Amino acid sequence: MTRAVIFDLDGTLYDSAGLHRRVALKELSRLALIRLLKERRTRKSLAGKDFGNSAAFEKAFYARVPKRWYLGSYLPDMADVLRRHFHPREGLEELLRALRAAGLRTAVFSDYGFVREKLDALGIDATLFDGIYDAASLGGLKPCRESFRKVADSLGVRPEEALMVGDRTDTDGRGALDSGMRFIHISHAPASPDDGMPHLGWGEFINHINHIKTQLTDRYETTHHPPLSRDTVRDDGSRGPERPDHSDSAGSTL
Repeated sequence: MTRAVIFDLDGTLYDSAGLHRRVALKELSRLALIRLLKERRTRKSLAGKDFGNSAAFEKAFYARVPKRWYLGSYLPDMADVLRRHFHPREGLEELLRALRAAGLRTAVFSDYGFVREKLDALGIDATLFDGIYDAASLGGLKPCRESFRKVADSLGVRPEEALMVGDRTDTDGRGALDSGMRFIHISHAPASPDDGMPHLGWGEFINHINHIKTQLTDRYETTHHPPLSRDTVRDDGSRGPERPDHSDSAGSTL
């Protein structure tokens, strides 16, 4: 039974093709380009490791990536590029409202920080999400299974009651399945036969985010579940509601 839908941000809620190239052009200097390359390599080397908490992760991350540049230049430049050149996927707001009206909890879960700022830059209403999370603040980049489990716990659902929607099978898909969540892969191309993913149960890929509503209606029973109170929406996942009693919940559909 699905009680929560969790969305990746980059490449999922908007088409992020060309984002890093545009940021690199904005950061145009030899030193900045070296730092950009180091940031990408650092993320790759730390991906999937569980550091337990944000402080431990940041210690490892900022040992390789200059903190002042990352927080003071790189992330603000990324938000500026998003504001100028990128837009949310068509029909996203209507989908989020439909999911919430059906009693599902919604969340956005990104590997990168500045999640709320990026949503604002894209013109996506942050109040349509019951939780806003970045993997670093949870103690481990995707596909760290513990970060996925912390998101589910913070939303007040079990991992098997959550559906993860993302554009990458190696991070979003792997972490979701390893943690016990179900996974929808949003992609304009079929999965590669050697992408290392196990069979996804129903093994379907969608090429428009609005198809999620159809998948939920056709495949999964949903349940009415009141949204979290607004004061529980946060960036770091550090607080969460008491886990609800799921023993006799009535089902409903989108």
